[in-house]
Amino acid sequence: MARGDAEAGHVGPARRYERDRLFDLAPMGRDDTGADLFESAPLPSALLRLYGGQPVAQGLWAAQQTMGSDRHPANCHACFLAPGAVDEPIRYTVRRDADGRSFSIRRITAQQGDRLILTMTATFHVAEHGPAAQTPVPDLAAPEDLPDMEMLLRQAPRELPERHRPFWLRDHMFEWRPAEPFRMFERPREPGAQHFWVRLKEPWTGPAGSEHTARLYVGPASAACGACPDRGRLCR
Repeated sequence: MARGDAEAGHVGPARRYERDRLFDLAPMGRDDTGADLFESAPLPSALLRLYGGQPVAQGLWAAQQTMGSDRHPANCHACFLAPGAVDEPIRYTVRRDADGRSFSIRRITAQQGDRLILTMTATFHVAEHGPAAQTPVPDLAAPEDLPDMEMLLRQAPRELPERHRPFWLRDHMFEWRPAEPFRMFERPREPGAQHFWVRLKEPWTGPAGSEHTARLYVGPASAACGACPDRGRLCR
């Protein structure tokens, strides 16, 4: 850990290590069925178990390697089947289910040893004109008027469940600003929703096309924050 990070109250690996290793997948050829194989080295996260954003992001990135440069992710659906280990490599299997004129479909599995930890289906689409729709942005305070979540957590680290402290107090790639009070403390039950402004702390310098997978990487962290407000506290 760098001296500056320690003085700022961070623990765990620095964000540059996390960012640089996230897309480091080794191609392992194909299996007997013709599926593409990839493997990632362990990526320290300061968690006791594998952070869910890692296999989702890396699984999509593995599927992207089977695409031409004209096709980009359109949607994906992932199911977590078992907890992953932070100190084991992950093997990704990508099956080329369909390649049409405009769309391609890939089926991805992630496993550690003989243990299947994730399945995912991803659709890729060529760039073309078509109907567009967007959900209106909620009426929220501007991010400049909201506190940085890392600052909030460092001010009251003991309010976090002990097993979550190494992850939340680390130097993340993303800056989070919660639009509602962040639920570190016991609070009355509230509707099950939580809004965040999120941005990268530094300009993105990952491989071409990897910005899509970076968005997936941060997704499970936001879900963990917003999933339990109806319980009146941060997930334990």
